[in-house]
Amino acid sequence: MWLSSFIGHDDNFGSNLCIPKGYMSRDLAQYVVALLPRGFEYNGLFAEFAASDYFYSLVEEIAKVQNPWLDRLLRYALDGRLILRTVPITQEAYLRHLGEIDDWDEIRENSETLRLLQAIKPQRMWMIEVSIPDLFSTNKRKIGELLLDATRPYTPNVDFTLFVLARFPGCYLFFEKTDAAGRPEFSRVPSLMTSHTAMLRC
Repeated sequence: MWLSSFIGHDDNFGSNLCIPKGYMSRDLAQYVVALLPRGFEYNGLFAEFAASDYFYSLVEEIAKVQNPWLDRLLRYALDGRLILRTVPITQEAYLRHLGEIDDWDEIRENSETLRLLQAIKPQRMWMIEVSIPDLFSTNKRKIGELLLDATRPYTPNVDFTLFVLARFPGCYLFFEKTDAAGRPEFSRVPSLMTSHTAMLRC
């Protein structure tokens, strides 16, 4: 939903053509190529699958946070209109991104939280930015993101082995364990940013 156009190659018209997605139909494309960055164990398509599963496993936890943007996000998500944008990122680049962005009220993350987040272990991660259609298409902003460990092999099981953290307005979520019924339990760390933020500029 977030993609506006494809870069295409055609022997008759040349390479690197910008093709609006509205012009593309299933019978016009034979295959899609997904590039795998060096040092990443699985591609962005699988990362997006995992992030979607993880997000919907987080819904109950997200609903506990009193925030109008999270209420709006959940309404869109439960209506099947969630936007996920997947980008490869390093630990250093993610911390730099967090230090540069501010929310709609121009509030930035505090330096102590950024210092504590330096303990993030994987050096290579997939960042799956989470947004909603009107917010993304209007000003290219996101409500939060999920980070997945890209250095481990992909698993389709929703066992949180790839999960690093989730950041949403007002909080960071870290996986702790599953309870006796198999439901995930999370620890929560507060965030000063309580509304949407800019997406990563690639």
